[in-house]
Amino acid sequence: MKSLKYLIIAGLATSSAISMASALGAIYTFSNSGSITLTSNVPGWLGDHTINTATIHGERGTDASAGLTTLLGKPASYDCYCVEIGQGINSTYQAHASVTTLLGSSTNTGGVTGPIFFDAVKVDRLERLWGTFKSGVNSSTTAAAFQLAVWKTTFDTSLNLADASSVIYIAPSNSNPATVLAQSYLNAVASGAASSRQQLLLLSDPNIQDQITAVPEPASLLALGVVSALVVARRRRKVV
Repeated sequence: MKSLKYLIIAGLATSSAISMASALGAIYTFSNSGSITLTSNVPGWLGDHTINTATIHGERGTDASAGLTTLLGKPASYDCYCVEIGQGINSTYQAHASVTTLLGSSTNTGGVTGPIFFDAVKVDRLERLWGTFKSGVNSSTTAAAFQLAVWKTTFDTSLNLADASSVIYIAPSNSNPATVLAQSYLNAVASGAASSRQQLLLLSDPNIQDQITAVPEPASLLALGVVSALVVARRRRKVV
C-alpha cells in the first residue's frame, strides 16, 4: 500500500512537470459565437475592427495516431479564450507546441498583438476575472464580454475600455451590451470585488491562436495519477 501511495505522489509530481512543457493536442469546437467591435492602436493595425468571439472548447481523447493522448498535468476537456488577435484556431484537431503556467510566460510572435509577457499583475487580474465570471458565460453576449475583458486585461495596464491611449479601446458611444458587461467585469477586477481565483495555463504556438485555460482540478489530476500508478504497479508485478 505504501508503494502504491508513493507511486501516485511521484507520478503527479514528475509526470505533471514533464508534460507541462510538451505539446497539447485537441479537437476544438465553438459555442456562444458572436463578435465585438473595438478600436486598435497597434501599429499596422490601427482603427476599428470587428472580431469574432466564442467560447472555445478543447476535447482530448486517447487516439494516439491523432495525437490525442491524455497526459498528467494537462486538462482532458477544457474551455479556453484568446490572448492574441490576428490568428485563428480551427474547429479540427489542433496542437499547441507549449503548455506553461501563465505567470512568467509569453505569447508567441504570431498575430498582430504578440508577444505579451504575463507578469504578476496581469496574472492576478486574469485569475480573478476567470475565477469570478467564467462560470456565468452562457450566451453570445457573455462570451463576447468575457473575451473582450480577457483581451483588455492582457494587452493594457488600464482596465478602462474608454481609455483612447490604450492598445485597444471602445468608443464611449458604443453601447453594445457585451461592451457594457465587459466593463462591469473589469471594474470588479480593478476594485478587488472580483476575488475568486482560478489558476491558468498558457497554450502557445507560433502558428495558431494562443489561449488561456484553467489548470486541471486536483481531483482530476489525482484520478489520472491513480491510473498511472496502477499501470506502473501492474508492469512491475509482471516483470517480477
